Amino acid sequence: MDASLDTDIIIHLYKSNKKELLFSSFDKLYIHEYLLRNEIQRKSNLVYEEVLFDVDNSRIEIIGNKELIKMGIKSLFENYKSEYYYLFDMGELYAIALAKAMGIAAFTSDDTKDFGPHDTLVILQFC
Repeated sequence: MDASLDTDIIIHLYKSNKKELLFSSFDKLYIHEYLLRNEIQRKSNLVYEEVLFDVDNSRIEIIGNKELIKMGIKSLFENYKSEYYYLFDMGELYAIALAKAMGIAAFTSDDTKDFGPHDTLVILQFC
């Protein structure tokens, strides 16, 4: 099974040296480029460098607008972002929209906000 990753779970597992849980639990891992450049890099440069290493070693695939356009699902991705805008923070929003648009069955998050995760995480229908 493939998975779309949220920022917090990446940072928490990488910082605790448990990133192998991701690789052993899923066949392919996807991160939207926004999360890599605007969230992970800003929150932890060390984790950012480790993620880039795993990208270079084909353990994680980064998906940006260019790839979404090539797959013909950019507008679908944008529709999901609009649909869920008020429910999630930006990291969750991009990860969920990516999962929905690409038909990825798993969305992984480690939400630590005071009032999260939202119940809607449980009822989102993926593939």
